Amino acid sequence: MRLETEIRSYTYPSTPLAGKRLVYISDLHYHRLGRRRVERNIEQIRGLEPDLLLLGGDYIDTPFGLPNFQRFVEAMDFVPFLAIGGNHDRPYLRSVRFMVEKAGGTWVHNGSTTVRLGGARVRVDGTNPREEQPPADLAILCLHHPIDVSPFAEQYNLAFAGHLHGSQIVLWQTPKGLYPGRWIYPLNQLDIQHGSCRYIISKGIGDTLPIRYQCSRDIILINFEHQS
Repeated sequence: MRLETEIRSYTYPSTPLAGKRLVYISDLHYHRLGRRRVERNIEQIRGLEPDLLLLGGDYIDTPFGLPNFQRFVEAMDFVPFLAIGGNHDRPYLRSVRFMVEKAGGTWVHNGSTTVRLGGARVRVDGTNPREEQPPADLAILCLHHPIDVSPFAEQYNLAFAGHLHGSQIVLWQTPKGLYPGRWIYPLNQLDIQHGSCRYIISKGIGDTLPIRYQCSRDIILINFEHQS
């Protein structure tokens, strides 16, 4: 059964970035098969016309998935993109990084970079929060594993994570999260507000075991708008 992908769309007030679009995806989980899914993922991202793309890790499940990931990143030549690694990528992290950088992307795993979108400076910290940061019009924390960001929420406007897949089986949902997964993983939630920092946790665009119930795959889309 084909699992549909939900576009979870949010707006964020930022006058310097008004009119720009950011996409975050995680958990592609490519393997030997699935070339059709790779092409569908490429089509989905292109259709959203992002100005910046963040890749949140877990791109492959086996080394046979590397060619599919290579095809994906090579097709992202229309947008600036930044990437971190996930736990499934760990045995192949050098190859994954090489493919990202060869395709023109920026590897920010355990690092930080500032990109310009129009006249705006966007700083992206990968994997770990940073205490000392250069000034920016927008600060983003790009994670794979969800963590409690409340101790450093003042440092960021947006934070993203993946990894949990929404637990893949959702029997009920409340504003506090997706259940029963949240009983095991307290951060099995969708959207958490910490002051001015919006923390969005993706359910992933792929799976190692493609069994889901009431838990669609998703792509996170941020539309920036003028501050009132």
